[in-house]
Amino acid sequence: MESRYQRYYRENKVSVLKRTREYYLKNKVSVLKRIREYHLKHHQYKPSKPTRWGIKKANERRVYNQLYRQEIIKKLGGKCVRCGIDDIRVLQVDHINGGGNKEKRNFTNNQIRKMIMNDNGSKYQLLCANCNWIKRNEKKEYPWH
Repeated sequence: MESRYQRYYRENKVSVLKRTREYYLKNKVSVLKRIREYHLKHHQYKPSKPTRWGIKKANERRVYNQLYRQEIIKKLGGKCVRCGIDDIRVLQVDHINGGGNKEKRNFTNNQIRKMIMNDNGSKYQLLCANCNWIKRNEKKEYPWH
């Protein structure tokens, strides 16, 4: 059973949204201030993009990710299994039997990193970008299948 407020909203949705938008545009500063106060009170506030307060953290995260990537590449042999190129800029972690897209949907990046580090060479390999796309085309490993 819907309340009278829900019924009013359903019947007058266009005008309600128009008034809401007008109020927001007129009082944008105070609305954003209230939202920020709410988040500071109820959540540990983490800006989604690096701000002038979060640049140091973003740089630390970038360095951490680069070090972790270098460690994974070293663990998997440091060169492409097909052509032997060892340029770290073009090397990619590949799933030997496919299924990387499914894995990305079901696990977080940290979980995937741990699985790669604990792998004994049966599930993951290093390929350069070209060899990875060639393999993907040959074995018909498309994300929509």
